[in-house]
Amino acid sequence: MIRITILLILIIIIFFIILNFKKIKKIISLKHLILSGFFLIIIMFIFLILPRFGINPIAAIQSLIGKILPILGMLRGF
Repeated sequence: MIRITILLILIIIIFFIILNFKKIKKIISLKHLILSGFFLIIIMFIFLILPRFGINPIAAIQSLIGKILPILGMLRGF
């Protein structure tokens, strides 16, 4: 269900960019558009392809956050 929701959000974003390209062109340069597209491709790769190989990206993110939080407590002392 989450995958379908993410896919629908991506489709809506793509249609919004296509329909409002002239307005967005004034605000966002081509470099920013390419970088945001690359970022969306990476997010799609993480949430659509990795679970097929048995890697759960949500569990990986949760474990990384659990390892980073104690380090942030130590950085507060500096």
